[in-house]
Amino acid sequence: MVPDLEERLRSLADQVPLPEPAVTGRVVAGVTESVQAPQIAAPDRRRPNGGWHRGRIAVAAAVGVAAVVAIAVGRLTGNASHVDSAAAATLRRAAITAAHQPALPPLKAGQYYHFRDTEIGWVENATAPNLFTSCLSACPPPPSDWVVKAPVINEYWIAADGSALNVETIGRPTFRSAAARKGYSHIYGFPVSHPLGLGSRYQFPKGQWSFGWRLTYRQLQQLPSNPNKLLDIVREHAAPSSRADNPSSTNPLNYEEFVVIGDIMRDSALLQPKVRAAFYNILSQLPGIKLVGHVTDPLGRPGIEVSMQRDAHTEREVLIFDPHTAQLLSTGDGGYSHWSVVNSIGRQP
Repeated sequence: MVPDLEERLRSLADQVPLPEPAVTGRVVAGVTESVQAPQIAAPDRRRPNGGWHRGRIAVAAAVGVAAVVAIAVGRLTGNASHVDSAAAATLRRAAITAAHQPALPPLKAGQYYHFRDTEIGWVENATAPNLFTSCLSACPPPPSDWVVKAPVINEYWIAADGSALNVETIGRPTFRSAAARKGYSHIYGFPVSHPLGLGSRYQFPKGQWSFGWRLTYRQLQQLPSNPNKLLDIVREHAAPSSRADNPSSTNPLNYEEFVVIGDIMRDSALLQPKVRAAFYNILSQLPGIKLVGHVTDPLGRPGIEVSMQRDAHTEREVLIFDPHTAQLLSTGDGGYSHWSVVNSIGRQP
């Protein structure tokens, strides 16, 4: 397709209100079925830069602008044959759902957005007194030789100017055994009543509080809803950690893109609805993404899980989202981090 015409189609699609979710769900399902159906071989009309196949644009146009919004949203990030078709269809539906959600209301004086992030902190078995590894934030699952673990709850009150208060609370600990509890204070240097410390409280001034990939509140609010432009930002963060830019890395670019998107979408309630939709549309095109299906996240909330593996020998990175709101519920290599909206607006303690 001629680039100018493609941009005009995208612009037109952005200006047309989306129909009701039930309607768009049927449209996406129908288009997905049509696209995946066996077809007579035809010459490859893809542009040299990997743009959309002209036949797919034609199918979308035949069923209306809603399908263009749902499917013709950005350049493919790789060979489409490597994309799980079930994951792609599910994520496109999540994009439509996300676009229909209301944005958070603007803050008034003295009001704050209130979030809670729950993780599992842990301490591994010491090989000698005071020689051990512990983790309180962005932790992988506890190692097999963990000695004690406890929920680590971080609450955030975020003001309209981007300043924030963070209160960290460490919950009730679980010791591996009575013997581990008895000798803990001597070997690890902390009392058994607070084996992972006492928590903390931080006030972040305006302009210094940052979210995933050091994005400020204002930058989150200004992320583009155009999937191509948003993908450029994702790749800017993902490429340096991947073998695309770093010869010493073994991580594929699509894996790093998945991680970056999950990190930014942990703050998804702060994103504009069309930006959330654009992230889901980018995910729907990531080679290697898999649909796990309906699950219950580590906090007991029902959701849909998609995953990505670095390679066949490593743990999966996962994203779990609420199918009714497209709100991201959990991220990580097994659900180690859970970001949820407690109230849309709360007051600082």
